[in-house]
Amino acid sequence: MDENMAQFDKDKTGSLSEKEFELYQQNEKLQATLAKQDAQRKMAWTAVFVIISVTAILFHPSVSDKRIETIIPMLDWFYIAMASIPGAFMGMTAWMSKK
Repeated sequence: MDENMAQFDKDKTGSLSEKEFELYQQNEKLQATLAKQDAQRKMAWTAVFVIISVTAILFHPSVSDKRIETIIPMLDWFYIAMASIPGAFMGMTAWMSKK
């Protein structure tokens, strides 16, 4: 029995009863869900910062208009793809909160 399991052994018998094991499983599932949500939140914020950074770089005087014109088709897809990440995160978060 590892340390995480040991904290659920309330009667200190060295093994988990059915109820204690259910609590342990629920806790593990909750911890995994929280870690997943945290990773998704970090991905969404990273996408937002990347969009802002790329936009700032494009407005920098050292980037010529001709260069920007050549990458416009790629930038269209880039912005759509990057904006869909925080959009999907916020949409799924709102949907899951109503569930």
